[in-house]
Amino acid sequence: MARVWVPAQLVDLCGGRRVVDVPGRTVGEVLRALDRECPGLAERLLPGGTLAPDLAVSVDGAIGTLGLLEPVTPTSEVYLVPALQGGATTHGEVRGGWRAFPRGRTDVGAGDGDPARPSRPSAGHERRRGSAV
Repeated sequence: MARVWVPAQLVDLCGGRRVVDVPGRTVGEVLRALDRECPGLAERLLPGGTLAPDLAVSVDGAIGTLGLLEPVTPTSEVYLVPALQGGATTHGEVRGGWRAFPRGRTDVGAGDGDPARPSRPSAGHERRRGSAV
């Protein structure tokens, strides 16, 4: 049976289980079997019978391109990967309930001590004149 790793947001529907073993030869079959183990899960994962647009499914470490038809073997590990929400600008603004700074830094500032106004992009994000990015 395939081993399905349930995201934290959906663990309550699985009786607190983070990992559930279910049969299936495709992602669609696995998700339907998972719904039998965790009633109500299909409503969240398969609205209208198709994979939710804010969900990706990783089979054996790779995000597939076949959606519900992605092949699954009895030894596969299937991860349900919800889309990341929120984010921030390079100025550390709050978006989606999180405060973030470039590359996780909290010490970026314009030189005046205000971390909400970076003086330059964080390392790795600089554009050099004439370079194609």
